[in-house]
Amino acid sequence: MSGVDPNNAQTGAVIGVVAMVVMVGLALVLNAGYYTWMVVRYQATLGKLALGFKIVTADGGRVGTMRALGRWAANAMLNAIICYVIVLI
Repeated sequence: MSGVDPNNAQTGAVIGVVAMVVMVGLALVLNAGYYTWMVVRYQATLGKLALGFKIVTADGGRVGTMRALGRWAANAMLNAIICYVIVLI
């Protein structure tokens, strides 16, 4: 019988890695979507709203979708770099 043997340890490892990649990808998409939507719609995330802060452009205008997504990406990269440096120490 040909096909994938579900009892094979290598098959289980591949399935585990694929599941992890899918879950991390889904978490990134949901996080980026939440941040971008909140910033574009309300000019703040929930924490900033609770403190009365607003995210605006340099001239006081509303932040667009691409700028909000760029802010999220820059924040995510900075957090990843900081976590990487902490792990190295």
